[in-house]
Amino acid sequence: MKTDMQAVKDTIIILASKEPVVDKGVGLFVDHPILETIFANTYSTNGMINIAESPENFKKWHDDYVSFINDQSSLSRLFFSVRKSSRLYLLFLIQDFLSQKDLSKMLREVWMSAEFVINSGVPLSDLVNMFRKCDLSILMSEQELETFISLSNGVSIYRGVRNESYKLGLSWTLDKNRADWFANRFDCYKNFVYKIPIEKDAVLAYFSSRGEDEVVVDINAINISDIEKI
Repeated sequence: MKTDMQAVKDTIIILASKEPVVDKGVGLFVDHPILETIFANTYSTNGMINIAESPENFKKWHDDYVSFINDQSSLSRLFFSVRKSSRLYLLFLIQDFLSQKDLSKMLREVWMSAEFVINSGVPLSDLVNMFRKCDLSILMSEQELETFISLSNGVSIYRGVRNESYKLGLSWTLDKNRADWFANRFDCYKNFVYKIPIEKDAVLAYFSSRGEDEVVVDINAINISDIEKI
């Protein structure tokens, strides 16, 4: 199938229409799928507008953003107009509008910039399904694909987290030292590193571009009782 760009744009415009909720602390940050702060970029003037100042200002920003979105022909540019924490959720919403090639390309791009996948708003089982739909030769680089193919059954993978409730996740690593880094990166008084042997057919992808030796795994294939704390 061919990517339906108009359906993608329409979805982003619906997200943009959500009323922003300003934080009750310093009053700077907002809860919104597109915006991160009350100061929003206006694409037509390359300026800034305070969307919290009045409903009219939010409407000005929204109308300008809609015009910007409708003018775009690049799928990547559409995605990167959305705040980083919303991109996986957007991909989840529009996956059926994308060709396999574009889904594979965008999942790689979005995954590489994602943080705290567990808070993306997308159930982990649905993320697994998105990975299963991808063309692996597009999802991974040639070198990554070679490593992926060479993985053996029962290979040990590791996961470092700051909370025990996060021990079951999609992102693991082949490198125990990298798992240690993830467990300790926020200087928390508690940190946990886990290990599990994984069958090759439960590995969805391998990524090395961030230097993390990351393996993305199908959580449905993991028996939580097999996860060892080390």
